[in-house]
Amino acid sequence: MWGKYMQQPESEAKNRNSLDDLPSRPARKLFRDIMLRLHTLEWIPFGSRIKETDEDSKDKIDKEHQQLEFMFRYYGWPDNFDAAGFDKAKNRYMEFERVTWEAEKVEGDVKVASDHVRSFSYQYNEMLKRYKGGIWDGDPNKPAEEVEKLEAELKNKQEIVERCKNTLEAKTKRYDEREGPEAEIARAWQKHLQGHIEWLERNIEFRLKQGDRLNDADKDELQKEQDKLAILLEQVRDTSMLPKTAEEAIKGSGGTIGMDWY
Repeated sequence: MWGKYMQQPESEAKNRNSLDDLPSRPARKLFRDIMLRLHTLEWIPFGSRIKETDEDSKDKIDKEHQQLEFMFRYYGWPDNFDAAGFDKAKNRYMEFERVTWEAEKVEGDVKVASDHVRSFSYQYNEMLKRYKGGIWDGDPNKPAEEVEKLEAELKNKQEIVERCKNTLEAKTKRYDEREGPEAEIARAWQKHLQGHIEWLERNIEFRLKQGDRLNDADKDELQKEQDKLAILLEQVRDTSMLPKTAEEAIKGSGGTIGMDWY
């Protein structure tokens, strides 16, 4: 093929680096089309990518697109856009999305744990096939050091299988104990807030240990963190005031005070 290409007359040989054969359109029309798609929110710039309406996983993408379109419209897009309000809503929405993911991953946890049991059980059984009648690989003269190493590896695989089975049992029990969407959201909020609380407590403890070495700026930051901690402790005790839907998170309703703290 390469020889045939090289034998072509110079006038007929194609430049493989040329862009002439690629689809193209006038730049003015291209950018007008991009602006129109952004203006109408057919394309929604959010995070590290542009959300479209016609991607794979259509149901999930459509739901996310609808939520983002609602957020943009609620804060005045395109003609009366409240950028400051939108930025706060974006933080609340992204936090709520993390909480939602935690609430919905229970079923996925069971599948992952089940896959682990299946995978590690297979590895254990395959290795066990090499051990018959107290002899490894049918070789009664295998060096003792190698036998010891194989037996340790087999024992380790067996222990991994047992841990995986225990994990699967716990995840299955957790799945069976689900109390409905609202209860799962509340549980997820508690777990999410507890992570922030533990981080703040460690940070506050560190600052307090500094004692007289804290400057005025550090003291101000310490007070802010103590105030944030008080809010989060109140929220983790009563999650009923935290948003249960993306719309509540976007609007800032449902007692979301404190969600903009980070």
